[in-house]
Amino acid sequence: MHLNLIFWVLFSQGLAFPSFASANVFNGDTRVVVDNHEETLLLKPIGKLHTPTGKACTATLVSRSLILTAAHCVLHPFQDEVLLGDYIFRPGYRDGESDRVARVLRFFVGTQKHGDVPNDWALLALDQNLGERVGWLQVLQTEATDLFAKRTSWVLHLFGYMEDILKSQALTRQLPCFFFETFSHVLTHNCHTSPGSSGAPMVAKLNPEQDLSIDNARIVSINVGSFNNGGKPFPTGVGFSEKTANIAIPTSVFFEQLISLYDKGF
Repeated sequence: MHLNLIFWVLFSQGLAFPSFASANVFNGDTRVVVDNHEETLLLKPIGKLHTPTGKACTATLVSRSLILTAAHCVLHPFQDEVLLGDYIFRPGYRDGESDRVARVLRFFVGTQKHGDVPNDWALLALDQNLGERVGWLQVLQTEATDLFAKRTSWVLHLFGYMEDILKSQALTRQLPCFFFETFSHVLTHNCHTSPGSSGAPMVAKLNPEQDLSIDNARIVSINVGSFNNGGKPFPTGVGFSEKTANIAIPTSVFFEQLISLYDKGF
């Protein structure tokens, strides 16, 4: 079934996508709460993005002043447009505290339309150069087909703030998880997700023989949503499972915009 038709079926059946509903956890919960003291340099650029709606997403510094997240995190809940207001980014957020705090000044989004999942990315410019203080994670340009081809050789790490673990008051990490299917610029994966994980970076090692570190870590995709098991058949005709539940997009969909913003000094 064509991907756009899948999305249409989801909305026509009243299934929200991306979903802020229940957690998608399969075959035992392998997520762990991250000890910020053990992986300080790698984790400092990852933080919590608080939005004017009261919801929160995961976001990551990808330059000295840009954070990467999902576009639907900054959209008006009832209109196809960016919701303006006070967005606060807290890198290294833990138990209500963060060493640094910044506000969003400008929005560069892949889409302003709800349900436009292949373009569900946003690069947000902050009011200060936090990356110069806490560092940032580098982005590796990837296509969905490349990620799918490497699904057995690349072990993914997903870092996110999730409502079902300590009420998203601490960063969680899951290892390992893998990609399963690809549709155009969209992939399915089995990293555990729950509300708050939208925009979460999916990280792989640049050199698989070395430890995961800020120098060896690359963002290869971001988590943007999930199908939830509401008791109805999955629209592709395949039953709901870990292979069909969670949705990510490759970095190729925003990489050109990211380089352009780099060149402009962001």
